Order: sequence, then C-alpha cells, then structure tokens
Amino acid sequence: MRTVDEQALDAAAGWHARLGSGRVSAREQQDFDAWIDAAPEHRKAWDETRSAWALVGELADHPALAQARRQARKPAAPRYWTPVAIAAGLAAAVALGVTWRALAPASLAPAEQAQVAAIDYATPVGQVRRVALADGTVVMLDADSAISAAFDGKTRRVTLSRGRAQFQVAHDAAHPFVVTAQGRSVTALGTVFDVDLEPSAVTVTLLQGKVAVRELTARQDARQAILAPGERLVAPGQGAWSRRAIDTTQAARWLKGDLVFDESELGAVAAELNRYSSRKLVLADAGLARTPISGVFRAGDPEALAEGLAASGVARVARRSPDQIVLTKP
Repeated sequence: MRTVDEQALDAAAGWHARLGSGRVSAREQQDFDAWIDAAPEHRKAWDETRSAWALVGELADHPALAQARRQARKPAAPRYWTPVAIAAGLAAAVALGVTWRALAPASLAPAEQAQVAAIDYATPVGQVRRVALADGTVVMLDADSAISAAFDGKTRRVTLSRGRAQFQVAHDAAHPFVVTAQGRSVTALGTVFDVDLEPSAVTVTLLQGKVAVRELTARQDARQAILAPGERLVAPGQGAWSRRAIDTTQAARWLKGDLVFDESELGAVAAELNRYSSRKLVLADAGLARTPISGVFRAGDPEALAEGLAASGVARVARRSPDQIVLTKP
C-alpha cells in the first residue's frame, strides 16, 4: 500500500501540472486551495514538488514535461483528471533535469530553453481569489482584477492589467520576480507587497521584504525607488512620485473586506468600491472626484458611502437606480 506522503506527492505533481496548464477553472482553484489546507503532508508535498520544478526551470519544454502538460490539458470528467499519469511525466522530467543540469548545463540548445506561455487569471466584480502560481508564489487577486503570469526560465513575470493584487513571493534568488503595471515595474525577491492599478496612478505598498520600483522607459533619467517595509509609493501617469509610511495592518484589511482610505481622492475611492458591487458609484463632475476623503468602508456597500458623504455635506445623492448611485456636489 502506498504511504500518505507518496499519495500526497502524486497529488501535488498533478496539481502542479494542472495549475501550469493554463486551463484551471475557478472551481478547480478552490479545490486546490482546499486540498493544500487539508493536511500538513499536502503542504510539504507541494513544497517538494515546487523545489523539484525549480531544478528544471530551463527544461520546461523537454518532451517529458511537455507530455505531462498535454495530459493536463486533455478534456476530462468535470472537476477530475488522472494525476498518476501527470505525476509520472513530471517525475520523468525532473529526473532528466537533475541529470542534465549536473552533467551538461552548457550543452542545452536554444530550443530546449524554457518557453512557458502566459497564463491569465481574473476575478469578477465582488470576488477576491487566491491564486497559487507554479513557482509557489501566492497571489491574492482583488475583485474585478486581472493578471497574466509567464515564467521563462530566467525571470518570473506577472502583468497586472486591471485592479489590485497582493503578491507573497516565493524566494528564488536565481529567478527575479517582476510585476509590471501601466509602465511601471516592481522587482522583488522573497517579499510581500500590493500593486494597485488606479485610474491615474500605480500604487505599490510594501508589507515585507524589499522591492525596487522602476519606470519602464528608455530615458536615462527613468525614475526608480527602493521601498522598505511599511512604505507606500504612488506613481502617477504624470507628475512626481510620492512615498510615505503606512500602517501595514490597515493596508492589508482589504483582504478581509474592509477598504481603508487616508486622504484619498473620491474618484479613486469610488473606483475601488465599484470593484465589489454591480451597483456603481458615479461622480457627476471632476471637482467632486478630486475631493480627498478618509475612512474605512465595507466592500460591496456603496450605499453606505453615499449616505456618509451626504450626511457630512461632501456630496449629494442626485439619483438612485438598481445599477447606479449618482453623486453631485452639494
């Protein structure tokens, strides 16, 4: 009879191949989250599988691993597939990778270098999703947000195209982890940080570790900044960057459904709340959108914010409908 650890390793190999296949449903992602939290053996098996993968990063297109991926992509009964076949293919690729790295790392032809297609992840309005990337990095993807992840054997690259994400980066000094968003890049090694793509700026909040934020431009005077834990940098499309110290406990409250704002423009506040509700806050004029406000608001409750703004004299509710709350100046 197989031991629990061996069974966990088989399951971890199947999950690894499946998550890297680019065809993971929301239900399967939930199943993976439940599996990895179900037992310490599952977490250990997952970590060992990721370590093995790191050994063969540049061999990701080897036929043995390619076969495992093809197997992972094949249609199967809903929510299920055959992990044993995937595990066998992955194990073969790992064995080949360890041997080739040890004996002939300089002999690899360009065609054998890793070329991993980008995998897209997105969330609908009102839903926060936990995503486990192939390298072990955990991404908390905010509501109405989207990323694309591609690991090329040298650099782990993620593009944030919409919304916000928190990255708990798996440490791998040999393969930098780079997030790009609206002409900005954030490079990290073994750290936890948020990137928020706002209407007029990219905001980077560092919770742990160290990150470098850079402007993606060919100019020699491209701006860059190194953040320390507890710092937040706001990089607008136009104008100077700004940075300040923040309370990291407060900064992470969005993961629990509380949205914290400190002298934030109402336009940015409304855009963030709109990620969580099909009923949108609409600001009728630009002056109102630039009004700074502070407070803690519950995600998915635009009515509470509208009532609060009206009660404080900041704005007036001009019109309500099932899908909109229109605010104007008082």
